[in-house]
Amino acid sequence: MKIAVITGSRADWSGLDLCAEALKAAGHSVRVLGPITSQMTDDSLVDVAIASGEAFDCVWRELHGPLGHPDAPTDLVLLAGDRYEILAAAFACYMLRIPIAHIGGGDVTYGSADDAMRNAITALSSLHFVTHHGALDRLVNRLGVPGDRIHWTGSPALDRIRALPPAAFPPIGKLPARFNVLLAYHPDTIPQSEDHLGEILHACIDLSETWGDAIGFYISNPNADAGHLKVSQRLNLFANERSNNATVFGDMQPDAFVQLMRHCNVMIGNSSAGIYEAPSCGLWTINVSPRQTGRPRAESVIDVGGRRERDQIVMAVELCFKRPRFRGPNPFGDGHAVEKIVGIIGVMGGKLAPI
Repeated sequence: MKIAVITGSRADWSGLDLCAEALKAAGHSVRVLGPITSQMTDDSLVDVAIASGEAFDCVWRELHGPLGHPDAPTDLVLLAGDRYEILAAAFACYMLRIPIAHIGGGDVTYGSADDAMRNAITALSSLHFVTHHGALDRLVNRLGVPGDRIHWTGSPALDRIRALPPAAFPPIGKLPARFNVLLAYHPDTIPQSEDHLGEILHACIDLSETWGDAIGFYISNPNADAGHLKVSQRLNLFANERSNNATVFGDMQPDAFVQLMRHCNVMIGNSSAGIYEAPSCGLWTINVSPRQTGRPRAESVIDVGGRRERDQIVMAVELCFKRPRFRGPNPFGDGHAVEKIVGIIGVMGGKLAPI
């Protein structure tokens, strides 16, 4: 089969890259379309660069061109997630009458604008790979997707964690401290009256004053949602004022990010990585803000909110410092999603018609 794999950002790349490699190994002709970032260039998997804001035009041009030529039609497009870039790409594929296989439909994030985009991508897709059992039920019972088009696979991002051997702390500017905190906060795409990021940063100041050199903060720059520049400025200001024990990093290779999660004691913020990947890395998560509301949780996730949020965060972090690493199950799968996805595409891919 001739398959196009489309990635929109770092949010979906960890997992899609493994799917692309496995599809090639299974004998399919695969091209990857996506943005070129420092997270993606080392393994040179991206064949066609998508510039920011041009997902529809790029996908239309490329799949209507070489892969979309009558002599070399595109049989299937594989994409993941719920971001606006992927919705634009999915719409282009729909207009070109190319069947879409979608990873991650049926999720719920009540505190994020991604919900509507995810459901729209579901409506445009012919084949659905869900990451947890609740998503399968939601696609059938609420969105009316035929059950024979839905397959539970788990999240392919967990395959990397299962297969990747332990390694040293990644070189991101600071040596690990006795206790290491990973901070990842993205803009709230549905406006919030509370300043959740301010509560997190004040809690980190309190922790820094209590623990001194024994604590280190490793801070991820936010994704490109509206408002990311303001969030980035606040994160960088915090780090610059505490350069002895805080550092900010941008896009990171997926393998390196897994190793960072394995070496940290706790993750704070509102990133989906704290819900999806962190439990499989043994990492405790302090989830702040409604962005991930509706997603299932492993027992490693501690939700805080309401009154005295700052104090709740401090107490939760110090509790995690006393705990051993998390060893419980992850509701998003067992790290064998890629083989399931590739196997199902091999069986069903050539039989699919566009919606």
